[in-house]
Amino acid sequence: MKNDPWRIFGIRHHGPGSARSLRRAFDAWRPDCVLIEGPPDADALIPLAAQEGMEPPVALLVHVEADPLQSSFWPFARFSPEWQAMLWALENGVAVRFCDLPFSHRPEPEASQETSPEAESPEPEEGCEEEPGASESGEGDDDGDGQNLSEIVRDPLGTLARLAGEDDGEAWWNRVVEERGGPEVFEAVLEAMRELRRDQSPEALDPQEARREAWMRQTLREAVKEGRERIAVVCGAWHAPALETLPPARHDAALLKALRKRKTLASWVPWTHDRLSMRSGYGAGVASPGWYDHLWQEHPQASTRWLVSAAGALRERGIDASSASVIESVRLADTLANLRGRAVPDRADLDEAMLSVLCNGDRVVHGLVRSSLEIGQKQGTLCPEAPRTPLQADLEGRQKRLRMPPEAIERELDLDLRKENDRERSVLLRRLRILEIPWGRPLERRDRNSTFHERWQLQWRPEFAVALVDAARLGSTVPVAAKERLVRPDSRRDLPELVRLLEEAILADLPDAVEILCREVRSAAALSDDVLVLLRAIAPLAALARYGDVRATDRELVSPVVHELLVRATLGLGPGCRGIDDDLARDLATAVEQVHAAVTQGKDADPSEWLEGLDKLAHDDAAHGLTAGRACRLLLDGGRTDPEEARCLLGLAIAPGTEPGAGARWIEGFLRDGMSLLLHDDRLRELVDDWMGSLDEERFLESLPLLRRAFSQGSPGERARILARLSRPAGGMTAVTASSLDEERALGILPAILELLGRNP
Repeated sequence: MKNDPWRIFGIRHHGPGSARSLRRAFDAWRPDCVLIEGPPDADALIPLAAQEGMEPPVALLVHVEADPLQSSFWPFARFSPEWQAMLWALENGVAVRFCDLPFSHRPEPEASQETSPEAESPEPEEGCEEEPGASESGEGDDDGDGQNLSEIVRDPLGTLARLAGEDDGEAWWNRVVEERGGPEVFEAVLEAMRELRRDQSPEALDPQEARREAWMRQTLREAVKEGRERIAVVCGAWHAPALETLPPARHDAALLKALRKRKTLASWVPWTHDRLSMRSGYGAGVASPGWYDHLWQEHPQASTRWLVSAAGALRERGIDASSASVIESVRLADTLANLRGRAVPDRADLDEAMLSVLCNGDRVVHGLVRSSLEIGQKQGTLCPEAPRTPLQADLEGRQKRLRMPPEAIERELDLDLRKENDRERSVLLRRLRILEIPWGRPLERRDRNSTFHERWQLQWRPEFAVALVDAARLGSTVPVAAKERLVRPDSRRDLPELVRLLEEAILADLPDAVEILCREVRSAAALSDDVLVLLRAIAPLAALARYGDVRATDRELVSPVVHELLVRATLGLGPGCRGIDDDLARDLATAVEQVHAAVTQGKDADPSEWLEGLDKLAHDDAAHGLTAGRACRLLLDGGRTDPEEARCLLGLAIAPGTEPGAGARWIEGFLRDGMSLLLHDDRLRELVDDWMGSLDEERFLESLPLLRRAFSQGSPGERARILARLSRPAGGMTAVTASSLDEERALGILPAILELLGRNP
């Protein structure tokens, strides 16, 4: 045994066996200093790990003070060796600190990239497996034994598994390290990693990894200079050989000399088992955090209790799982383990037993239960002493007051906005969405006509902590920060964007922001000559003003804006509907419908000017037929014009000499919401029928696509009834006699009829 005052404990991050072995080794050796792979930026937060109320999974969040979006997480579960090393040191009064390269010295990300918990990262502090970083020596480097150095560096555990004749590095490590345990395992891990790195040239190591290991060695030298006699270094297994012996200090100092430093801040944040899982989209972690947590809690009877939990999960889903089935599945798992030469069942044995006995061979049911057990929805909590920004503290207070605890599991929230508590919940969720914290996702209402119900899908995600830290720069409370986010200057804020922001401000009950945005909307509207943009801006604001009493919204702030937009849109309606193509005309017709509904159904706006504008549009010969026909129909349905006037306008649109396409477009606009008028108004139907009958073949074929579009808006039943009406005289059914037939015309269509019947003409 070497005489150096330190020992290297190479572990796998989030390994319960490594954690248990580590505590046993510490109890036996009694170190007087513990160095842990982690960010020294957070050394001051280590004592909080032992405080009451601190319940893993939790994570250290370190971010650049000037730019909180430049951040990184270091997750810990209660089965993480680093977490248990911290607890052991704190419980035994032993000095403990982190020894990895500080985040303050990490290089800044490229302009197009941001560090986030969703990003793929090779660094162990992101919770990944023992991956030291990608090699920069180029692919194809070979160590002489057929092993690719790049592959070894990228996946050392997978390399060891393949050397042992297995494909799954995680399963191999679990069996030979995690499930065996014991202090002696660390010497075996060190020897294995030493062999993997034996022929690795310095150039094969990523520069960032080289700096990290240099910093670890420098931290180890400092502990030795302090007079520590038993220094425990807890690090990823891959790094263990690099810390076993110390090269000259000048070598490491040269690697670290050019590092720049930025001021950072650190905090604890809650984490979840789901985010520890590789399946969640988080690019690092362990595949089965639920299983590892189970191993940590129930080590002596892990297999039995695992299958008992599986039976409970089945019963929760309404599937029978008797005690006898549990006993039988335990026996099957033990038998499978014996056949495979294992002392106790592993997860593969338990899965097969669960599938065969408890799930009766149903792989769908097995997949659901297995996923819920292996990953789970466990979420950590923080102790009251953990530092929080004022914004975080304000949010936690609101969540507590409104009885909305942040939970990792998805749940649906149905709100009645007539109730004050539910209205405040809606406001909080909307304010957080403004701050880019989508804790709640709005769902479609079951009753689309209801104005006082909202449905939300809630799920709290750990990375919201970054957005909270970033938003803390905007204000110390949720409403202040949301208001500042809405009103910050932005050159890209055109009228549609401003209307969207104003709508968000109203729904989020931010009156100061509403007042500012109203002024900006008015200024943008004064500069806009696009009637479609103006029309589209009116409908949502008019709806908010109309239902302001439901949300306790001050409609006096919005109604003047709606009126001003309406005046500008009305004045531009006629010119805006001239000289346009069919696509723009259809968009305008839709916008006109929405504004008309908002204006005529509301109580605040005076519809007289709007209706006058619609009347002018309906009588405008130069306006596009789609918009003129739509205006006429809206006026007719609202009783603002009589059927005789509508027939007159239709007659003008399809008068002889008028371009057939224009008439077809007018009819399309007029019939946009159905053809019931043609069923009940005989004179209107006869006008259309006579006009279509007057078209010669060439003009009819030119108009046919437009006519098909117009009449396709009716239901099949409406079209059939119109056809039936057209097929009989207005006075009713009359008998057809031989004397009333025009034989010459009848003989002309006989060949076509015979051909349709399959007869030879």
